[in-house]
Amino acid sequence: MHLKTSGDPVLILFFLIKAVMNIFHEIRKSDIILASALILGCIISLAYFSVSSRELSPASTVVITKDGKILENCSIHDDKTVDTGSNTIVIKGGEVYMEHADCKNQICVREGKISHAGQSIVCMPNRVVVEIKGGDEAYDAITR
Repeated sequence: MHLKTSGDPVLILFFLIKAVMNIFHEIRKSDIILASALILGCIISLAYFSVSSRELSPASTVVITKDGKILENCSIHDDKTVDTGSNTIVIKGGEVYMEHADCKNQICVREGKISHAGQSIVCMPNRVVVEIKGGDEAYDAITR
């Protein structure tokens, strides 16, 4: 059945509502069970990955290098400030962050705090790298 609506909004709305109602009349109990199972599976997957991402390896050592040379190698539990001349790195409360950098883009400062093994903060213009080592460092990817 095809009627010409000639652009009348009331008729268009009527046919749209009728089409939606026809779709809902065709939904069976098995469709609802399948959709519920898919939604539940998504929620369980999301919860699993949220929890597993927090279970990163414990950190133990902070290594700060400039131009490839180690400037500082200390425990992440030592509260201290390290000045590289161009950058200021703060180690406090088991977290590390770049407090100041004299580079233009400030990406390293905006990186925020890191606290798990395998994480790093890099200031490319000043060639300063802050790495956290220790525990079983998780792999990002494995290739052959």
